[in-house]
Amino acid sequence: MRAFRESAIRHKLTLILMGTSAAVLAMACAAFAVYDTLTFRGAMANNLATTAEIVGQTGASAMASGDREAASQVLSTLRAKPDILAAGAYSKDGSILAEYYRQNVSTPLLPKTLRGGEAIQRGPWRTVSHLITPNGAVVGTIYLESDGMEWRDRLWRNALVTLIVMLAGAGVALLLSLRLQHLVSDPIMGLLRTSQTAMRERNLSPLAPTGGEDELALLEIRPGTRGFQPVVGVA
Repeated sequence: MRAFRESAIRHKLTLILMGTSAAVLAMACAAFAVYDTLTFRGAMANNLATTAEIVGQTGASAMASGDREAASQVLSTLRAKPDILAAGAYSKDGSILAEYYRQNVSTPLLPKTLRGGEAIQRGPWRTVSHLITPNGAVVGTIYLESDGMEWRDRLWRNALVTLIVMLAGAGVALLLSLRLQHLVSDPIMGLLRTSQTAMRERNLSPLAPTGGEDELALLEIRPGTRGFQPVVGVA
């Protein structure tokens, strides 16, 4: 703070403008990033539930009849969705009929039994279990688990975009502050130079107008003083 207090007024104005702009921009970017991340996570959960429903409808007859081979073929279609780590087809009594694991997954992730749509929770948006009820009667359950990479990729993209926007905003704020700070600093420096000249030459006539009607325009040098005095009675 001492360095700030002792710095030139134009530097103070530049720092204040940049700091204010950066704070506002950071808050806006953070709000957008949080909203986008939460919205995307909700969309991922809905997408996972929709996938489970589609797979369940396709394999309903296989689960109803207990056909393990047909259920395995239905689950194999999930190779088209690389974000799915594991999937399981369960009969209505909760025993597993078929399972699917992504190619690079070596550790079993599926529960051995699954009843009533229950699921092992590894995050509300990473796992889903969907009861299959083609005719109103439960014939089985589909269980899916996602790796959540899309969400993590989204986090990194949001962080990168936020960083770029912050840097761009800081650059724009710096340019604007450098262009605009002279509107305040120049009149002050002009008054300071005029005061120094007046004291040095002992010419204490009122200062020339500063070109505005703000507080600076209300200052003048009074005889017998060592600086500026406000003009009393000026509206």
